[in-house]
Amino acid sequence: MKDQKRVNFKRNEGFRLIFNQPIPATFIILKISGKDVKSKKGEIQILDMSLKGAKIQTKFKLPIPNTRIEMEFVICDKPMHLVGELVWEKQSNQEFVYGMIFDSAMLLQQQLLQELKKYAIKNKPEKK
Repeated sequence: MKDQKRVNFKRNEGFRLIFNQPIPATFIILKISGKDVKSKKGEIQILDMSLKGAKIQTKFKLPIPNTRIEMEFVICDKPMHLVGELVWEKQSNQEFVYGMIFDSAMLLQQQLLQELKKYAIKNKPEKK
């Protein structure tokens, strides 16, 4: 398979799944500096993900820090909704890359773990 996925292991995080083909997602801003916000949906791409957070990319310049977003995406045919806070930003060409830390909910982490495992197995590199 040409588009292989890599799984990098970090001692303090468990694992981080790096997607060679970003996962399309949508997001809405929930809060900025503690104030509730009602934003329109925006498009983002998920570049990598762990149980604790994700690296996302978008054309939108978002306020950092103290911005909470909700992200919706599908992985292995399972719709997922995750809420978290943007903690860092880097500009990359015409787009912005953000680090997002998820709210910790054990049930969601278990669901996410199952879907990431399925994704990693489904996209495992073939042995030669």
